[in-house]
Amino acid sequence: MAGRERARMVAAGGDHKVTPAELFFDLVFVYAITQVTALMAAHPSPVRVVGAMTVLALLWWCWCAFAWLGNVVRADSGALFAVLVTVMTVVFVVSLAVPEVFADAPGGLPAPVVFVVCYGLVRTLHLVSYWVSSPGDTALRATLRRTALLSVAPPFVLLLMGCAYDGPPRLLLGAAAIVLRCSGPRPTALLVGGVCCLAAGPLVALVPALLAMALLAAAVTALVTAHDHRARAAAAG
Repeated sequence: MAGRERARMVAAGGDHKVTPAELFFDLVFVYAITQVTALMAAHPSPVRVVGAMTVLALLWWCWCAFAWLGNVVRADSGALFAVLVTVMTVVFVVSLAVPEVFADAPGGLPAPVVFVVCYGLVRTLHLVSYWVSSPGDTALRATLRRTALLSVAPPFVLLLMGCAYDGPPRLLLGAAAIVLRCSGPRPTALLVGGVCCLAAGPLVALVPALLAMALLAAAVTALVTAHDHRARAAAAG
């Protein structure tokens, strides 16, 4: 009986504050988001920047899903704490795979497959956590079923298919997964109410990551323009 009580979700009160568990959870996502800049810096090009934005969007949605869940139940006790520890472990593995998502290095496990499988696991844990947190909410569970069928499973299949290709085909399948993800049920449909309790650590990492993407895109554009000018000058000479 005591074990069953510890396994239950603990509802968050109105005076709930950010806990060390939530801060550490954010820190893991911060590291994963900063790895996106390494993904772009390896082979700077417009295609790589677009691919990095796809990876960044997937990571951002994963974090937002648990940020909304932290509004409903406490993250430092009950079953959600075990879920957060599992998600942190999976996201740390994701962060190690991010720099090789589009250019897998020889040896070891294939980074694209590791990234996609871990992403699917995080999204599944998110849905399971919501399912367990509200056992008597039929409307919420109906929304969860629609989310799983429309916003989780189809994008996951497309991302997994993309692992079999290199270059533009993988990027196109990733973009299609993003479109399906956006066209499904909105994450806010799972929000019970109030303000999210998880800290905004990933927001701090998101700003410099976006700035780095913008600067890299500008640098690539300048290099392409300079190359075109030299080519025209050489042709005219």
